[in-house]
Amino acid sequence: MNIFSRTSIMAGLALALGYSGIAGADTVTSSFQVRMTVQKACDVTTTAPTDLDFGAHASLATAITGLSTITVTCTPGSPYTVGLGAGLHAATPGDVATRRMSDGASHFVPYQLYQDVGHTTPWGETIGTDTFAATGTGSAQAASVYGLVPSANANAGAYTDTIAVTVTY
Repeated sequence: MNIFSRTSIMAGLALALGYSGIAGADTVTSSFQVRMTVQKACDVTTTAPTDLDFGAHASLATAITGLSTITVTCTPGSPYTVGLGAGLHAATPGDVATRRMSDGASHFVPYQLYQDVGHTTPWGETIGTDTFAATGTGSAQAASVYGLVPSANANAGAYTDTIAVTVTY
């Protein structure tokens, strides 16, 4: 064999060994995390009807009822409660049992808000006692507010009140 043949064979052999060394190369691994935080959140709106309107009446000789809807959208799986305040004109400030509407002067009409059509479960703001409780689905969830004005004597006038809606989640 001549020197060129020997060199060619050696180069070929080295080349072959080099490739086989890559095929059996050592490896090192690591990892990284992929993360995201979905924060719990709620949004509350009053819809259809937006206000609880008892209508116009010539007298309050008989009880009058009304209906409103509160719509809450919360993150799926998030428990929440909806509380309704006592209003601006409660006979005893902060006492949901003494809600009343005012004509802006010194006349009032009492009323109450309930969670059920039978008017047995009052709406209030004490969690675990008189609030509405549910778990978010990610879609809008409606809660009915049933209003009741008991029979009473009232002066003629336009009576109003404002109720704070509190969603706790």
